[in-house]
Amino acid sequence: MPPWNFFLIQALSGEIVSSKEATIFTPNGQQAVVLVSCAPISIKHDKQRILTGAIILFQDITKAKDIEQQKNEFLSIASHELRTPITIIQGFADLLTQIPLKEGSFDELTQSALMHIVDQSEYLTRLIDAMLDIARIEQQQLSLNLATHDLHHLLIQVVDSQLMTTNQHQLHLVVEGLQAHEPLPGEFDKQRIVQVMSNLINNAIKYSPNGGAIEVGLRVTHTGESLSGKYRDAWLWVKDHGLGIAPNECSRIFERFYRARMTDNSSLSGFGIGLYVTKEIINRHGGRVWVESRLHEGSTFYVHLPLHSPHRVATELVD
Repeated sequence: MPPWNFFLIQALSGEIVSSKEATIFTPNGQQAVVLVSCAPISIKHDKQRILTGAIILFQDITKAKDIEQQKNEFLSIASHELRTPITIIQGFADLLTQIPLKEGSFDELTQSALMHIVDQSEYLTRLIDAMLDIARIEQQQLSLNLATHDLHHLLIQVVDSQLMTTNQHQLHLVVEGLQAHEPLPGEFDKQRIVQVMSNLINNAIKYSPNGGAIEVGLRVTHTGESLSGKYRDAWLWVKDHGLGIAPNECSRIFERFYRARMTDNSSLSGFGIGLYVTKEIINRHGGRVWVESRLHEGSTFYVHLPLHSPHRVATELVD
């Protein structure tokens, strides 16, 4: 049965189907990618609507999909090719920073230059990783390495790590529903959640150029029980008091390559990749991410992360 038949059946049941992607074969045997839209057709009779048929619309997007595929392949190849020289540069810079330097203006300048090389190399590495993630997402190859981890301890580590990247901001962790050192086990991809929280905190630092307090929060709620234990959900947030986002742009900043317009500070760099990847990672965990913001008053990014695994003993936690 052609795939679009299912959309037609929905329309004949009274539903409206909009822009569903499907692959079809043309009469000459070629494969085409189309967007399918369907709607029911009805007439009014004795104050009732009687369904008489359905209309179906095909929009050929084969060329657009081919271009998108070529672009994704280019991003993937370019990212892989860039990774090797960046890794070498970063490795040698790290090695040189370990050599003790004598006192003197030249040596101090050299040390400062090396630190800048390391910082910018790390920044380029993160950009390359994000570009690779985009290619994986578009090719349906972004997989999760799920295991049981302590989310509370992981968040403490992320905040401590981010504290070392800024001197102008004060990061503090707020935890609700847990004791000071109480573990919060859950099944998730550890590296991906670190990536998500690091990205949100980095954004909070970046878009608060005048410094200030940044709040990182964790709240736990119970969602149900099973024979093996209780299920809990985690609610995470990162709150800053920086530039903020205009209301009409809050719904778009999670789009690929979209960047909010910053009238006060147009020099802020970025590709509009991080939040798109963040959304995709959280969606694959069965959660969601959103933002509440007011221009010039700061932003709060929220993450709902289901902890699918029931309670396990502390010895089962993956370090």
